[in-house]
Amino acid sequence: MWTAFIGGDDFPTLGDVALDEEHRGIAKAMNQLHIAVSGEKPMEEQRAILRQFETFLRVNCRKEELMMEHDGYPNAASHSEAHQALYKRIESLDANIAAGRPALAIENLKQIRALLIDHVTKADSLIAAWHRIHFSFRESASKEL
Repeated sequence: MWTAFIGGDDFPTLGDVALDEEHRGIAKAMNQLHIAVSGEKPMEEQRAILRQFETFLRVNCRKEELMMEHDGYPNAASHSEAHQALYKRIESLDANIAAGRPALAIENLKQIRALLIDHVTKADSLIAAWHRIHFSFRESASKEL
């Protein structure tokens, strides 16, 4: 029986519907990419799936960055740096796919998976909590006025 390369339960529910849905999309795209690379689909197909995965990831990261900016999140710079590190790993993955090095591409995918799980579990959980606290506070303060 085939198991997912990354499962929905690998990412905690953050309590933000949009972020949680995006993280599920990222996991689904990463699973499709893993299947393509490990099954040694044609390079063009692997790279097309990689672009889909990268798009999901970049959209999610941009939304997080906008949320942090909106909320005045104090660790926004280091969080954004973590996003840049993920993008660098994707560049390495793309280079290994383009060079026909599936073993290295799989290793890149494993590294990206570990980084993503750690990032969502720790860093994204913090911004989601910050957002809930500060956004709720702003909402209730504005209602009182």
